[in-house]
Amino acid sequence: MYIPIGLSNWSNNVEYLSLQEVITLEEDIKKEMALLLSNKAVVLKPNSLQWQFFCDCGNKLFNAGQTSKFSSLNNSQRAQLKFEAEDKLKRFYLRPGRQINFVFKMVHKKELKNIFFDEADSYPDIGEYSVLVINTTKEINIKDSISEKDIKEYIERVVTEAVETEFKAYMKLPKIISDVILDKCFMTDSPAVKEIMHVLIRHKERGWIISNPMNPSTKRILSLKVKKIEKGEVLYQQLNTGIYVGGIQIKMPILSLIEKPTNSNTF
Repeated sequence: MYIPIGLSNWSNNVEYLSLQEVITLEEDIKKEMALLLSNKAVVLKPNSLQWQFFCDCGNKLFNAGQTSKFSSLNNSQRAQLKFEAEDKLKRFYLRPGRQINFVFKMVHKKELKNIFFDEADSYPDIGEYSVLVINTTKEINIKDSISEKDIKEYIERVVTEAVETEFKAYMKLPKIISDVILDKCFMTDSPAVKEIMHVLIRHKERGWIISNPMNPSTKRILSLKVKKIEKGEVLYQQLNTGIYVGGIQIKMPILSLIEKPTNSNTF
C-alpha cells in the first residue's frame, strides 16, 4: 500500500503567509478554499455554523471592512466553533489525497504574537479568531517532533481511504474503473491492485454487481487499530468491515469480496 505523506507538522514552526502575501495570492487562495468547502470528506455541511465562521474569518483577510454575525457571540461559543472547524481541518490534512496548494489554520489572536510579531495587531480577525494560510506548493519536510500517536492515526486514515477506494471500485461494476484511481491509495502494479482488478474483471464477465438500486450493498468500517510500527513495517488489527449486501450486514474484512479474509496485514 502506498502511504502518501500528509501535513503532519501542525505547529507554529511552519511559515505562514503574511497578510500582504495572502492578498497578493488572493485568487489562488480563494480557489483552494472553494475546493476545500466542496470536499464532502471534510465539509459535510457547508452551511453549518463552524464552516460559516471559518469562511467569515477567511474572507476577512481580503475584505477588512467585512462584518460578521459571529462577532456578537460570546467567547465560549466562538471557541467551540473554532475547535470544531480546526479539528476537521487537521484530520483532513493528515489524510492522503490530491495535491494541496494552500493549507488553512484557525487560531486565536493571542497566538499571532508568536507568529507575526509586529503584524499581529493588524492581522484581520473576527471575535479574536483568524485564519492563517500556509503555502504548500513547495516541499514540506516532516519534522522530528511528530508523535507516534499522530503517525498511527494517520496510517489508520490511510487504510480507511484505501478501503473506501476499493469499495467504490466494486460499486462501479459492471464498469471497470481506471487503475489510476487505485494508484492514489495503492502502489502502482502492486499485488493489491492486480487482485482488485482481477475481481472487477471476473465480476464483469459474470454480470455481477453490488449496486442494485432496489437492493444496494454498502460497507462500514467497524474497527481499525494500528498495533505497532517497527522497522518501517506496520501491523494493524484485522480490519473489520461491515458489508451490507441487500440490507443484511456481514461482518468480515472487505477482502472477503475476493474470498481472502485475513486477520492482520503488514506493510
